[in-house]
Amino acid sequence: MTERTTSSFDPARRIYTVVPNDTVDLSPAPKALWVNVACTIDVMGDDGVQGSIVMPAAGPLPFAPKRVMTSSTAPAGAIKALVG
Repeated sequence: MTERTTSSFDPARRIYTVVPNDTVDLSPAPKALWVNVACTIDVMGDDGVQGSIVMPAAGPLPFAPKRVMTSSTAPAGAIKALVG
């Protein structure tokens, strides 16, 4: 049997609901996010830089943030983390 290896291009295999938090990193780290509603998501990248991303409609957000900040406008449960 061969051991399965994964790359950043492989599809996600698990999902969990993101709870925005200004001090706690997402764990496990996501490959991307899925957003169920139009909203603004405030995120922090691995480099510690924060930014806002406007989602005009529900759909995938191909960004792997370190954190999703509490200033995000998505309602509770609307952001899902896609993990490998």
